[in-house]
Amino acid sequence: MKMLALRQHTFTVHGDLFTVNGERKLNRFARSTKVKAWRDAAKSVAEHPSNCGVVPFRHVVIEAEIYQHSGTLGDAGGHAPVVKAVVDGLVDAGVLDDDSGSYVEKISYYAPYRTADRAHIKLTLLEVA
Repeated sequence: MKMLALRQHTFTVHGDLFTVNGERKLNRFARSTKVKAWRDAAKSVAEHPSNCGVVPFRHVVIEAEIYQHSGTLGDAGGHAPVVKAVVDGLVDAGVLDDDSGSYVEKISYYAPYRTADRAHIKLTLLEVA
């Protein structure tokens, strides 16, 4: 079912990508360092002056696009830990009140794209009724 977005905003966050499979090989300290880097980067992007005035979203659908610079392209949902960390950063910045099912209806993952730029993720928040 196609939904009509009341408004939308895209956040682009750069960082060192990792996948679910790669995360399984990390100890908890290495994992928390990677997650914190993405979470902090997302919060910083959301708080940047170019995003000032973004009114908090109440009920959203999120579209996640992954851009890989090198290596074998990951699976469509393989970068879920990165997406989760970025969403948490948006909560930290106040863009979302929470990331529970009451606020985030769905997260859609596109298959990763190749980029000549640094690795990054684009999250598009679509506010729905």
